[in-house]
Amino acid sequence: MEKQTSFIKKTIALLIAQVLVLLVLLNVVVWVVLRAAESTTGAMVTNYMNLYTGAVEDVLQDGDKILGRIVYDNSDLRLLQASSEENRFYASVRTLNLLQNEIATDNNFDALVVAASAYDTCLESYDGSVTHEFKEAIRAHMLDAAVDGHSSMWSVTTLGGEDYVYRMYAWQGWSAGIFISLDKLMGTDAGEHIRDLDVVVTDENGTICGVNGDLVAAEVGSKISDISTSGYNVELRDTIDGLQIYSVATRQGLIYQIRYGYVVLFLMALLTVIMATLIIRYIRRAVLLPMESIQDHMRRMQAGDLDIRIADAYETLEFTMLKNTFNDLMDEVMELKIATYEKQISLSEMELRAIRLQIRPHFFLNALTTISGLSMQQKNAEIQKYIDALSKNVRYMFKAGLHTVSLAEEIRHVKNYFEMQELKYPGCVFYYTQIAEDLMEWKIPQLMIHTIIENEYKYAVEMGKTLTILISAREEERNGKKYLHLEIEDDGGGYPDSVLSDFANPKGAASADGTRVGLWSIRRMLTLMYEEEGLFTIENVQPHGCLNVFEIPAETVNELAESKKEELVL
Repeated sequence: MEKQTSFIKKTIALLIAQVLVLLVLLNVVVWVVLRAAESTTGAMVTNYMNLYTGAVEDVLQDGDKILGRIVYDNSDLRLLQASSEENRFYASVRTLNLLQNEIATDNNFDALVVAASAYDTCLESYDGSVTHEFKEAIRAHMLDAAVDGHSSMWSVTTLGGEDYVYRMYAWQGWSAGIFISLDKLMGTDAGEHIRDLDVVVTDENGTICGVNGDLVAAEVGSKISDISTSGYNVELRDTIDGLQIYSVATRQGLIYQIRYGYVVLFLMALLTVIMATLIIRYIRRAVLLPMESIQDHMRRMQAGDLDIRIADAYETLEFTMLKNTFNDLMDEVMELKIATYEKQISLSEMELRAIRLQIRPHFFLNALTTISGLSMQQKNAEIQKYIDALSKNVRYMFKAGLHTVSLAEEIRHVKNYFEMQELKYPGCVFYYTQIAEDLMEWKIPQLMIHTIIENEYKYAVEMGKTLTILISAREEERNGKKYLHLEIEDDGGGYPDSVLSDFANPKGAASADGTRVGLWSIRRMLTLMYEEEGLFTIENVQPHGCLNVFEIPAETVNELAESKKEELVL
């Protein structure tokens, strides 16, 4: 016999294979992911910068419109230099109101100023509070422009120690200008900012005026060309008059960020991936396949193949021991399972037989009592008729192999029972049935209706009074399942409160003296045969009488087929 070894030891010995394939695969995956990430990042930067430059252009276009409304067709600008002081005053008031309305309407801009050199007039409107130094600087700037008559496109200037983007019109001794802080303009909302991206604004000569972001250490006043291109991608995105907007992003930033992690990952792969891969391969052969074989044998045993045993040969000592132990244990387990199952079946059969034995003696005891009463009254002819009817009932009750019968057969038996009892209680019972013909073949437990009718005669029928009994049935459906709804109702005195209370308890039982034991026997028999609770209920009706309600499913779950010999012995 070949010597068997432990799969654990063999697992340790097999750590050598597929590492090259996995490493190549790892490199390909990383390369593809990085290329895709770089492409996606480039598209995101382009989209962001398009939004950003568009937002800046919108702000500056709004400034053009404001300045146009102030300059064009505005005679007050000329009146600011009129010789009449009155004309200058009212022109100043109107112009100042216009400036204040415009600056209040659009809060993007910091200052709106009109100046006239003839009388050193300077009208200003500011968005919020500004420093005195800024006011003095902007007045001097505007008056100089009025004197020089020099207009400008959008440009950058420093006023009061802060950079401003401005545009100015100057003509014949007056000037009009609009100013916005460079920081405010560069902070224009264009959506969520992209990490590792700076926005740089320069003048037309490439001199950096402002930087939005902290990716590069660019000084204001330095040249955009001074930014190193070895690690950054510098791209001109838009030119607006004298302003140029650049994007500065890391070149292959994702690769640079993970290059050290990639080396570590490679080293870890050499130490762990090889082991993991080979362990998986070996475990599949030495563990998973044997386990699948064992599970397959277990499923076949659970399906009922009690003779199946594991015959496969395993290469490891552990699974060989498990196979032998499994076969030995399964022999015992399956034998115990079969024995337990047969015992449960026997107990259920015995309980059903006991229930049937509980029901039948009532009938025979009542029959003997009736014959005895008729004999004492010397009614021999009635005794003969009673015995003939009794023999029919006895043949029905001892019919072999049935625990359920058709509703029609049970009704025939009950009608025969009514005829038999009519000899004992002449004219005391009036009964009728209300059942559709298509329900007559519905299977119900044998003697179920008979037991209720027998109780009627025992507890509700009295000499000299007429008891009306109605037997009705209809088909119902609940939760997609069909039931026979059968009712037996009388107009007698009804059930005592104690019986109703005890019967309402699902765990209740008949009284010790055997009173109305048939009710509990029927309920228990229904539970065993159909494996459902609540199939039999009782209640009293107004003004008097009782109602017995049965809900009989179309199919039984447990039904015994006893031999004729066993029935006759019973």
